[in-house]
Parts: sequence; C-alpha cells; structure tokens
Amino acid sequence: MPSSQKFTCEIMTNDVRHGLLHIYIRHYPEIEQQVPLLKARRFKLPMTLQEKMALVNAAADSVTANAAITDFESELNLRTLRSTMKTLFAAQMMVLSYLQRIVDNQTAVRTIVQGRYQLRYPLKAGTELVLGPSDAMNAVTSFNDPRRVRYIVTAYIC
Repeated sequence: MPSSQKFTCEIMTNDVRHGLLHIYIRHYPEIEQQVPLLKARRFKLPMTLQEKMALVNAAADSVTANAAITDFESELNLRTLRSTMKTLFAAQMMVLSYLQRIVDNQTAVRTIVQGRYQLRYPLKAGTELVLGPSDAMNAVTSFNDPRRVRYIVTAYIC
C-alpha cells in the first residue's frame, strides 16, 4: 500500500476463499475486461473447472457462492494437475499486477458498507475497483514496514 495509507496489505495465493484465487474465480468476467489476456488463461483450464468457475460467478448470494466455491475446491483437489496449478497461479499473478497498478496510481475512497471496511478506486466509465480487506492486524516483521496489515479478502469491479 502507498505510504499515504495507515496500513499495508497482504494478499493470499491459491486460496479459494480469500485473496487472488478467490477474486479470480468469483469475479473473472469483470477482471477479464480489465486484463484481456486473462481470458486466454481461463481457457487453458479443464472444462470442469471452467464450469465450476461459472457457477461461482453466477451465485447471487453468499450462501450459494460458498456452496459453489466448495464445489470448485473439491473439483480442483480431485483433478489437480501441475499444469492446472501453473495456469491458476499465472492468472493470479495477472490479477495481482492489475490490482497493484490501480492501487499504486489511484487514490482510494475509504468507506464502510454493511459494517465492512472498503477501499474504492475510480476506474473508467464511472466504474470502480472495490477492495475488501480484513480488519487491521499487527505489523509483520518480515515486511520491513511498521504499519498494521490488512489482508485483501476480495476485490471486484462495479
């Protein structure tokens, strides 16, 4: 996070419920519009995973989304090939690069929505990138940054 923020951030990889993999499988259509090469990565995944991702994305509420995420996770654990994990990791790095570019070059508006802290970054055409971080945690010594840490749980474009 830029030094203008009172905290820094951490984001997880390879976790279907938090961080980059979660963002990718839950919000891939919006993210693919911002990162066009991401779509080609998705098409490299096995069709069963693509279908599970579509169900995760289509979920209209958190209960349905959690069930779809569990199905995706089960499928991923059942049929994980090294090439699939490499493809998912590459997709996550593309998402990370996009998020970093926005965070480093835009000023966030801080809001509280339904009791949750959010960072909202303006994008083109009246849309915005919304980051949903965790509550602030203690500083992490290995970060060499004395600020408290918030873990990015999710991000989406609206």
